[in-house]
Amino acid sequence: MEIHCGECTVELKHEDLVIMNQAHTLTHSHCYKQHGSYIKDTGTYEHIKNKYWFYKKGVEQAKKRRKQK
Repeated sequence: MEIHCGECTVELKHEDLVIMNQAHTLTHSHCYKQHGSYIKDTGTYEHIKNKYWFYKKGVEQAKKRRKQK
């Protein structure tokens, strides 16, 4: 279980261009509909995931839960 786009709910792929807003929600750049002043960071999903500890931690926890099932 990976992280999904906050707008279209499709699972994000490593090469997808995403926007992170002030609430730390990730959205595909082509799905983003909020005002530009709410943007906190942009880049590929892989770049954002590696840059912010809370995304790495969430993905690691999801992988552990999957293995336990």
